[in-house]
Amino acid sequence: MGPPFLEKGVTVTDASLTRGRVNGDTSGREFAWPVGVAEIAIDLRTVRDIPRSGFVNNFLVDPTREYGFFAAYHPG
Repeated sequence: MGPPFLEKGVTVTDASLTRGRVNGDTSGREFAWPVGVAEIAIDLRTVRDIPRSGFVNNFLVDPTREYGFFAAYHPG
């Protein structure tokens, strides 16, 4: 996926995820999808409208489901 479908601040994603961590964060802190942890709590479903980010988040696919999913939507 990429532009023009993947548009900062516009494209929305969702997935059957549960908890996650920031790659490289040795503190072991976890957070629940879809709320990410940065300077403030952020909703990770909408593609962030920032110039660049070095953060990589890892998530666990919901183990209570038979199948996991990922979906993306662009309202345009």
